[in-house]
Amino acid sequence: MPPPQVVITAVVPVNQG
Repeated sequence: MPPPQVVITAVVPVNQG
């Protein structure tokens, strides 16, 4: 299982932009 940060980024791609 990937780290929680990766899961959050995948679930919340809006955070990227």
